[in-house]
Amino acid sequence: MRRVFALTPAYLLWACIFTTDEEHFRIMHFLVPFCAALLVYDTYHKMQDLFFVLFLLTIVLYNPLIPVDYYMRPGWICFDMAFGTTFLVKVFLWGKVAQDKIGDKEIRRSARRAMALRNAENFGFKYYEEEDD
Repeated sequence: MRRVFALTPAYLLWACIFTTDEEHFRIMHFLVPFCAALLVYDTYHKMQDLFFVLFLLTIVLYNPLIPVDYYMRPGWICFDMAFGTTFLVKVFLWGKVAQDKIGDKEIRRSARRAMALRNAENFGFKYYEEEDD
C-alpha cells in the first residue's frame, strides 16, 4: 500500500510531459509534496541518503505554499522526468538498505545479545532458537 505514495507522484510527473491543463498542475502542487514528505520519513529510517535528499528537493520545488512558476513548460519537463524517475526507482528499491549503513544501535544490540548468550552458556543454560515455519 505504501508504494502507492511513490507511484502516484510518478504518474503525475510523467503525465506532465503530455498534459498542459491548469487542473493537473494544481493537483500536482498538493499530491507530489505530500507523497514526497511521506517518502522522506521512510527513506530517513531506511538510511537511504540519496533518496532522502532528492525527496527533500522535490518538496521544495513542488510545494503548494510558495509555488514555483510551472508555465515555462520546456524547462520543467526535465525536472518532471527526473523526479518521476526518482519516484519509480524508489518503488523498485523499496525495502533495500545498504549493508554498510548498519547503525551503532544495531551493533550494540547484537553485541549485548552475543554476550548474554555466552554468559548463559557459562552458567549452564542452553539457548534454543525457535524456527519460523
